Amino acid sequence: MKTLGGWGFPISDHGSGTTLGLNAIRYALLAHEGMKPETSLSRAIMARFDDNPENAVAWQDSALPRDYGALGPIITEYLAQGAPLAQQLMQSIADDAAMLIRTLHQRGAAQYAMVGGFSKHVMPRLPADVAAIATLPEHDAMYGALLMARKLH
Repeated sequence: MKTLGGWGFPISDHGSGTTLGLNAIRYALLAHEGMKPETSLSRAIMARFDDNPENAVAWQDSALPRDYGALGPIITEYLAQGAPLAQQLMQSIADDAAMLIRTLHQRGAAQYAMVGGFSKHVMPRLPADVAAIATLPEHDAMYGALLMARKLH
């Protein structure tokens, strides 16, 4: 068996809410500094840091992966409104997920379960070849782990 991704944030947490939040902050900082167009979403992200990049830098010194993921609800709120930046950010993690799923499929996986809080937003953004082998499970990963544990005993 070979490990594929999942080496941890920030270097290898592809397709995750954590990476979604990190990408949103990166964009918001660039927009705040005039290197990218400002949007209502980028301004909302910067408002979390009192519109001060130094606050964002200080925050990241102690921020945990879940803290980045906690920005997800802001992004999905803007996604529901059709905000282009929110769509771009969500597409980016969908592209990461597609890369992983394709590689798993090439290595013999017949099907892939999309788990995590943003899966329902990622799933419609997957290319057709990947969407054909990806599914949204009825239960979460913990439920599946418990079923597997029960089979071992």
